[in-house]
Amino acid sequence: MKRDAPLFGSPWTKSTFTAALVFGSVERMVPVAASVNSFVETMCARYDIDISDRVVGGFSQGAGIAAWLAFGGRSTAPSGFWCCDTVVDVDGESLDVTDARGRDVLILAGRDDPNVPLERNRAQARRFCEAGAHTTVSEHEGDHGLSPAMLNDMNQWLAAIPRPDSVRADRR
Repeated sequence: MKRDAPLFGSPWTKSTFTAALVFGSVERMVPVAASVNSFVETMCARYDIDISDRVVGGFSQGAGIAAWLAFGGRSTAPSGFWCCDTVVDVDGESLDVTDARGRDVLILAGRDDPNVPLERNRAQARRFCEAGAHTTVSEHEGDHGLSPAMLNDMNQWLAAIPRPDSVRADRR
């Protein structure tokens, strides 16, 4: 799985990303995100893994990076994407989620999250729905974190994702 285009494109590399403050600057964050992409591509090539048969996801800023990894210029999107308490916009630039069409998406949200308000999670869910993704939203009491109830919902969601061979026709 080789690509000529960079994973994150100009909106990522030329923008300020609020969560980049964790890394100190955008300049420090972009290489980290690019390294994650390189690692995924290396592992896929080494073990002959088709990314379209896999699910990617993460929590908080890791989920934002996973979203850009899944849909930010990759030639093939994964079969599923899950995120908890994340923002997939970069400096006002929305991630193009059209490649999420036919994919399974799980958005886990804490109702009292001060970092990613519930309405923002709901807005992201609407964007995935509008793109044609099979979107599930799991809202729970709590703030910025993964609760046992969220993990239970994630396990049930993962178990319900169709096997790759049974969904390929849906994604064409």
